Amino acid sequence: MRRLAAGGVPVYPALLALALVLSIVLPSGGSPYAGIRLLIGFTVGALLVSAAARLLLGDKNRAGLAATMVVFFVFKGMDWRIAILLLFAIGLIVAERLAALRRPSRVPWALAGRILNAVSVVLLFAVVLRSAGDGSLGPYLGALRSEGPVALRESVPVGTAAAGSPDVFLIILDGHARGDKLETVFGYDESPFLAALETRGFEVAPASRSNYLLTAQSLTSMMNMAHVLDIVDQGTASATPSGYTSEIRRLASNGRVFNEFRELGYEVDVVASGFEEVALRGADRYIDTGQINELELRTVGNTVVAPAIQLVNPDWFADQHRSRVASVFEAASQLAHEAHDRPRFVVAHVPSPHAPIVFGADGSAVPMSDLANFYDDTFTHRPGTKEENLARYAAQVEHIDALALPVVDAILAGSTTPPIILVVSDHGSAAGLTWSDLKGSDLDERTANLFAAYTPGRSGVFPSDLTLVNVFGLLFQAYFGREYTPQPDTAYRWENVFLNLVPIDLPEPVLSK
Repeated sequence: MRRLAAGGVPVYPALLALALVLSIVLPSGGSPYAGIRLLIGFTVGALLVSAAARLLLGDKNRAGLAATMVVFFVFKGMDWRIAILLLFAIGLIVAERLAALRRPSRVPWALAGRILNAVSVVLLFAVVLRSAGDGSLGPYLGALRSEGPVALRESVPVGTAAAGSPDVFLIILDGHARGDKLETVFGYDESPFLAALETRGFEVAPASRSNYLLTAQSLTSMMNMAHVLDIVDQGTASATPSGYTSEIRRLASNGRVFNEFRELGYEVDVVASGFEEVALRGADRYIDTGQINELELRTVGNTVVAPAIQLVNPDWFADQHRSRVASVFEAASQLAHEAHDRPRFVVAHVPSPHAPIVFGADGSAVPMSDLANFYDDTFTHRPGTKEENLARYAAQVEHIDALALPVVDAILAGSTTPPIILVVSDHGSAAGLTWSDLKGSDLDERTANLFAAYTPGRSGVFPSDLTLVNVFGLLFQAYFGREYTPQPDTAYRWENVFLNLVPIDLPEPVLSK
């Protein structure tokens, strides 16, 4: 340890790692809280590499340069040409150090250390200044408050709940196709699951639709009871590369539905899906079950850390997703049995049966190691025939349905006042979807979503052809006497950019009797 203390550990490789992570996180438009583990993990990792290099090389300045090469290797080493150059540079540093044991070195290592230290500081400031210049820093800093601990946020008025107000559970089964599409596209009979819900008192909307093709747009619209173009600040959304993502996330996380429930005296609880663009961190209580999130996976997946993890455990990332799915269901069940003074609005966002396909019908593990296409739910990049992929999606649906029913039972059993339960998907499946050709895609399939509602004391709250934009307006009207003018049931795709939304002409569903 004396050897390590003499001259200390170089810090600038850690500053470099911090700058490189910030250069990814800041322009992503993601929540600052989604990237905390990335910032801490890579920065601490770089410090540990610096300490190890200091011990091995016995010199702070050589160690700093070697650790810098390692940091660049971690972030840029997926390109084998760059990897070879960096490994060669590390080899030269080691060789020079060994040679210096026999004769004095002529390399001005102290000067090199001072230069690199200054460069790392300048680079860190440059990343921050660039983000300030392109407009991504402001929303990032603003979200530190609006999506952070409740004590940091602006106070939100909370009303007094009426006696007997029911808890409201929104269970989102991401990407779950509607029953008729499961039959016609996938050859899968969904009727046992739907019948099980109906036996429990649910009403199923057989012609329900999402208004949008993406989770972010669907949830933003649903949580604001309005269409996206009516609520998005188009100037803000189009001003910067990440402006649209930040604006959509802000609107979803601090939507009108949350505030309506608060005015009614409700506590808002969200169980995180790991999909960070719609993390809904503006809830009063945000429950993250701890698995790797979407931003972390996409970032780590572009570094040599990912293949290193997969070398040890090839299915680790899929294991994380499986664990996330199980944990969201478990958290929803636990919330139903927790004692609470105020009624609750609970959102449990299950990131499945949306891709990745990681479950068999019996819950067995299906391997998934393609991180570049991990969340792509189209069939464009999947191995195997179309028939095989149709069967894999249907099998995952079967397992998710089997997990959902016990949660519904737990909510019903754990509630002293009969709860409102909505089992919903944010959009349908994507067997006929191609992102580069939306006009030529099967958007009838994509917008055909699952919707089932348990509405104690009420019937016919939701029409059979409900679209998601109207869900909460109709709910507030039926249970709390709030006036609501239904929004148009229009479904949209986009052309070229997300803000250029175009209405879709969809056929009437052909439903079996």
